[in-house]
Amino acid sequence: MLSTGIRKLSDQNLDIQSAFGDWLSEYHWDSFWTLTFADLYGEQAAIRAITRWANKHTIVESMTMSWVFFLELTKLGAIHAHGLMRHVKHSRRLLWKDWFDRHGIARGLKYDQKLKAQYYCAKYLTKQQLSWIIDDRERAK
Repeated sequence: MLSTGIRKLSDQNLDIQSAFGDWLSEYHWDSFWTLTFADLYGEQAAIRAITRWANKHTIVESMTMSWVFFLELTKLGAIHAHGLMRHVKHSRRLLWKDWFDRHGIARGLKYDQKLKAQYYCAKYLTKQQLSWIIDDRERAK
């Protein structure tokens, strides 16, 4: 888990975003998500909640990650996340309901490679000072 500080967008930041977006492009994502907490959560509590939710709804497959999320603060101080998921084992409707019932607002869209959501997500590496989290479950060897 890494954090990035608030900084002016520079060529270096654009290079980082582009490289990370290129790396995310190598995966076959199922869905793009935005998650917003209805209550004010601390960053670590939000990370735990997102990790539990994402792990519950994805399959651990081979040696690769199944999800990645980038956190930011809304103007009202709530944590909001953008993320990509793959190896999803439940419908987007069930994932939406599970998040909504526990934490707040969720929106899940079928992933469309042409829309380049991986680059949209990658911009959050350099946008704010909150974390990004990646599926790091132990994989069978």
